[in-house]
Amino acid sequence: MIDRSFTNVTLPDVRVAEVATSLIVREGDFDETIEALERTMMFTAIKGDYRLETVERTFEVLEGTAVGFQIGRKHRWIGTRSADNSFCLFLGSISRRAAVLQGLADDVIIVPPDAEPTASILRNILAILLIELDREDQDNMIRRRCAEIIQGELIRFARTTGVASDAMAAGIAHDAKLLRAWSAYFADPRRRWTVAALAKEAGLSRTAFATRFTKLMGVPPLTALTDLRLEQAVAMLRESNAPLIEIAFTVGYASEAAFVRAFRRKYGIPPGQFRHSFA
Repeated sequence: MIDRSFTNVTLPDVRVAEVATSLIVREGDFDETIEALERTMMFTAIKGDYRLETVERTFEVLEGTAVGFQIGRKHRWIGTRSADNSFCLFLGSISRRAAVLQGLADDVIIVPPDAEPTASILRNILAILLIELDREDQDNMIRRRCAEIIQGELIRFARTTGVASDAMAAGIAHDAKLLRAWSAYFADPRRRWTVAALAKEAGLSRTAFATRFTKLMGVPPLTALTDLRLEQAVAMLRESNAPLIEIAFTVGYASEAAFVRAFRRKYGIPPGQFRHSFA
C-alpha cells in the first residue's frame, strides 16, 4: 500500500548556490577513501556493487543505489562485484550550509534502486547531470536545479521511511512548517536566530510556533537549537583541527567565549579539553 499521508505537505523552498559533480571510474580494483567535512555529498553507484565503510557502520551498496552523506566525513568505498570488473561512482556535492536535510541516523541516507518512486526520480535527475558533464557549455544553473530537486526528494524519502535520528525528531520531518524553520537554520547557521525569526520562517506566530515545536520535540525551540549547535560543534572537535573561534562562528555563536560557556554548561568540560580527549 502506498503511503498518501504526506500528499499535501509542502516542501521547504530549497535553494543551492554551487554544485560540484564528478565521476569516479576505475578498471579492476576499486578502493577509494573520501572526506570533505565542509560538503554534503550524494553518490550513485552507476556501475558495480560496493562495500561502504563509515566510522559507525558498514553498508552493502548495490548497483543503482543512491547514498547521501549529511557531512562528508571520512568513508571508504570498496568495489565488490562488477560484470566486467569496472566500477563507476557519480559524486555530487554542495556546501553543508545549503543542505536542508539534517539529523540523519549515522549521517547517511540510502535509497535502494527499487525504492520507488524516489529511485526513478533520482535516476532521471542523474541522467540530466551526466549529460551536463559531457557538454562543453556546462551551466551551473542546471546543476543547481538538479541538486535542489534531489534535496526535495531526499526530504520526502526521509519523511516516509523514518531515517531521521533523534537530532531531527520525526515530528519535524513530518511537519512542513517546522521543517521550513529547521531548514532556514541550516541554510544560515551563523544568523542570530530567535524564536520570532524561526516562527517567521515557519509562517506562524511566535506563540503558535513555540507551542507547536515544544509539543513535537518535548523542549522549547531555542533549547533544541542549542543542543543541535553543540552536537555540530562536537563533530567538528572530533573530526577537524579548526580553531575554537571558527567552530563557534560556524555553529552560530557570536563569540568563542559564548561557545565555551554553552559547551561547558552542557558537557561539564571546556571544548579544548573535550578535543584533547580524542587526540
